[in-house]
Amino acid sequence: MNFNQIIIDANNQQQQHHQCNRTRLLVMNNNKIYELKSNNNLKINDDLTKIKQISCGESHIIVTTRTNHVYGMGNNKYHQLGIPNSKTKTELVEINLLTDDKDNKKIKTIDYLACGFYHSILICNQNEIYCAGHSYFNQTFGVNESDSFNLATSIILQPKEIITHVSCSTFSSLIIIDNWKIISCGQKSALKNNEMFDDGSEIFKKDKIKYCKFGDKCIFVFTMSGNVYISSNKSRFTILLENINKFIVGHMNLKYSYLDENNNLYEINRMINNPEVKEVIKQTVRPIDLELISTHNGFGFLIKRKKLKLFGEKSFKTKFKTNRYEIIKDCISSVKHIYILVEGI
Repeated sequence: MNFNQIIIDANNQQQQHHQCNRTRLLVMNNNKIYELKSNNNLKINDDLTKIKQISCGESHIIVTTRTNHVYGMGNNKYHQLGIPNSKTKTELVEINLLTDDKDNKKIKTIDYLACGFYHSILICNQNEIYCAGHSYFNQTFGVNESDSFNLATSIILQPKEIITHVSCSTFSSLIIIDNWKIISCGQKSALKNNEMFDDGSEIFKKDKIKYCKFGDKCIFVFTMSGNVYISSNKSRFTILLENINKFIVGHMNLKYSYLDENNNLYEINRMINNPEVKEVIKQTVRPIDLELISTHNGFGFLIKRKKLKLFGEKSFKTKFKTNRYEIIKDCISSVKHIYILVEGI
């Protein structure tokens, strides 16, 4: 899960919380955990203490900072890092958003970030969509693949409209405008000739969005009332689950997990469709103290932003605990790595 996907308000208050606290980016691989740092770039190492958001695809990661810098690492075959050289980057490199900005727009804020398998999207200045990478399924809002991030011009927002969220799956993407209006593009829209469309999200004007995520070919919305809605390229939003405590969608797969009102934790594979209780969380743990997370091959949960437990990931440690002075701010995964963003308190 990316905790920054939780919708709150257009002022982006969650992003501004704890702005002065130092961050560290930890990498879990082959049952080992190490801190991601540059070998010889002090500026990058300094910015890694000010991380705002992280997101990753199949084998690339993008990092944004509170100082409006963007860094990337990993596979760049389709220029999903937004840099010219298509070779894989084994260390973090800085990404210049203004490389091909013909209108000379100034980036004042970098608000949201999301990565698909081979594409990346940044929301800047509250209502500008910058895209890079694989675009065969039009998952980049009309931006064709090039060697840099480029501004999407196919979506015209009204003067007071603000983009409040972005999410990507393997070959699809969505944005949320003003915390309720959902516009998506990519593989999910294949039956609509790859045209971007509004998914009938008027219902979320009343039942407010708490969490929204693109699963492969499906959009899932978890609302403040405890209902989960699902939309596919064959139907608009219908109720999938009711009266649950927590919900999370698998990272670019057809799985989802949820915590019911009795603290039973379920993992559902929509290809098999056989609900099974994976774990009963101890009743001493209140739902408010628990977050669900998704990884490439499984899922997990986080208690009080301090303890992390993973399921279904045979190549990684199944447990992680921060030190007494840090909390886990975010946890994401690519195919071969799990990234844990911790923040001092």
